[in-house]
Amino acid sequence: MYQDNYPEMLKSAYVINISPYFTLVFNIVKVFLAASIMKKCHFCSRDDIKHKLLNVMDADELPAFLGGNKTDPDGNPLCLTFVNHAGKVPPKYFANKRSISFSKVEGVQKLIVPRSSFSEIKVEVSEPGMIIEWEFEIKSKDIGFGLYFEDSSKEMVDIVSVQRIDTEEFSETGCHKCEKAGTYVLLFDNSYSWMRSKEVHYRVVISSSKTLGDISLD
Repeated sequence: MYQDNYPEMLKSAYVINISPYFTLVFNIVKVFLAASIMKKCHFCSRDDIKHKLLNVMDADELPAFLGGNKTDPDGNPLCLTFVNHAGKVPPKYFANKRSISFSKVEGVQKLIVPRSSFSEIKVEVSEPGMIIEWEFEIKSKDIGFGLYFEDSSKEMVDIVSVQRIDTEEFSETGCHKCEKAGTYVLLFDNSYSWMRSKEVHYRVVISSSKTLGDISLD
């Protein structure tokens, strides 16, 4: 989209310290790039970085670690005061279940779904237009999940069809705007597993445009 509609957003791009394998991979990728974009891309091996960059920059403006003369005020050639060298993302910024214990979050409840069985979480919605929000994690493996509306005759109307969910990396979240007041059923289906029960941690809230509160759980 960018190369078709905003080609001038990119003035030039320099890829430095490329490995011998880069060319093999890039030959596959470049067929998807427009010719106008390709002309702006420059690829530099370790030996020709300085030569190519000094063609477009003054040596006094090019950081020393790239072959220029510019350093930090303390003489550091890496120019850490104005060049972001990136690096590893600190674990505190991770957002997956390996670093955050969802089971300890306020409002989260524990549910054991027996093998070859299923469990229902019923929620009462008092008026149309309210929103059911859910989030859950399975301790291991996967589980089927779906959402139903229970009508006056106790028939179950399919809203979110059951599908198997794996939360190995991230918790599963979703929401539904209720067209009717009444009973909604969140179904955790483990009927396909005849050997393992499943441990599920979940939380469910109901919200409107004005408030966010607890809901009645059966």
